[in-house]
Amino acid sequence: MLSCLLAVLLTGMAQALVPRSEPVLRLQADGAFETAPDQTVRVGDTVVYRLRVSWNDIPAAVRLGPRTALEAPGFSVASTAVVHARTSRSGSLTGGDEPVVRTDYIYRLVPRETGIARVSPFVVRYHNGLTGRDEEISVPGASLTVSPPFVPLHRRTPVLILLGAAALLVLAVAMILIVRTRRAAPPPLPADAPRSDAPEAAALTALRARCDAADSRLWMAEAERVCIAWLCRKLGVTHPDHVRFEAALDRYLERNPALSLAARNSWTTLRELFHENRYARVRHEPHELHETCRLLKTCLLIDPRDAENRPSKGVNPS
Repeated sequence: MLSCLLAVLLTGMAQALVPRSEPVLRLQADGAFETAPDQTVRVGDTVVYRLRVSWNDIPAAVRLGPRTALEAPGFSVASTAVVHARTSRSGSLTGGDEPVVRTDYIYRLVPRETGIARVSPFVVRYHNGLTGRDEEISVPGASLTVSPPFVPLHRRTPVLILLGAAALLVLAVAMILIVRTRRAAPPPLPADAPRSDAPEAAALTALRARCDAADSRLWMAEAERVCIAWLCRKLGVTHPDHVRFEAALDRYLERNPALSLAARNSWTTLRELFHENRYARVRHEPHELHETCRLLKTCLLIDPRDAENRPSKGVNPS
């Protein structure tokens, strides 16, 4: 029992003789851009610069001074934020697992120009609660390489030159095609020339080709059918199968009182020829059929070039 009391007494005396260590403030400040190693920063992008101030947790207050505005030529400050935290961390700051207090100042910066953009060195001021003095710590500067802004493909100079050349080429080809088309087109008709009706022009070409060898009675019957079809089209009749030539001609002349005397006489001659062919069955000579072709050309308002040059379609010679 006496020995135990002696051991406790000796231990207490030994602890009393060992000097007690005073707490020491260990504070550090680091500032850097948060960018990936392979990240390309361009003019107009947003980058984050983080200033981290951390110190070991001591039994006295540590107050950071007011934030000093960053001297960052070439940047515009988009926004700022402050984040406080208390963690347990091992490392050079504490030398072991001890609570660590930190404050992060987060700056969102936008580069304004290409080249090397820098954040100048600055100091962070703080109040040391252990010593009761205001102190400061230096923060080294940081730099960042800024590339020119991204230019869309359709706005790049070589692409614009190629697009302009392609547009000029297309315009030149279009002009060549227009010129060739105009050269290949037939010359325009005079203002007073009769307008062509394509179906009757083709039929007239077939009739003219048969004038010298066809049966005149069949030839006249075919010419009458061509006239009936033309009159029905002008009158808006959709089913000309049972329309009589005389009835269609009378309606056409009634609707066109301004028709010239020569045209009316030509229609009267055709009326007599068709009537004679239907009831008297008179045969006509080839020269008479040629003369009838000229009457058809006048009455049906057919362009002479169509009557002479259009190929026959849908009319077979007898």
